[in-house]
Amino acid sequence: MPPPEGGFSAPPPLDQPAKKKTPAWVWWLIGLLGLGACSCVVIPAALLAPVFGQANLAAKKTKALTNVKLLATALQIYAADYDDRFPVSEWATNIDPYTDDQGGDSLLLDPRLPDETRPGIGFNADLLGISTAEINNPAGTVLLFSTQKFGKNSTGGSSDLRLTNGEAIIGFSDGAVRVLKEGLEPSLVWTAKTE
Repeated sequence: MPPPEGGFSAPPPLDQPAKKKTPAWVWWLIGLLGLGACSCVVIPAALLAPVFGQANLAAKKTKALTNVKLLATALQIYAADYDDRFPVSEWATNIDPYTDDQGGDSLLLDPRLPDETRPGIGFNADLLGISTAEINNPAGTVLLFSTQKFGKNSTGGSSDLRLTNGEAIIGFSDGAVRVLKEGLEPSLVWTAKTE
């Protein structure tokens, strides 16, 4: 017998038992199990989100401290090479050879702030060109600080200090770096010679 026109046809259906309809409670159970599985992922993620945000902020603060420490160390090396004197002007440009940031500004920017409003690190204007031997209290005299000013060679004093989240990053003349909490600003020494 020749095949029908247009190809082979399917065999006639065999007698099969009628399919049973799945009860509605089964679909409800599957939906509830799926919702429960999603909840097991979503609820812990929502609870951990603030923890991740705090960890990110802590990492940015550590990065800011590291940047100021690198700059303070570069300034100490610069002073050692130039008769124990800090730069007279353009302090950041002068210490470029002593940093890995060759000509860049990444060490000078505060990573805790958004890029478009990110002032950075300033140099204590009272210490420009001064000999390290003239500083009476190196452990308490501000060398570098979080500033409100923006620019590569920012200088200033106590009125330019910027607090971010109630804290400022301070580098001292002896090379130490600390986080200063809000309210402790009056304890800082900004002049080289204290009586």
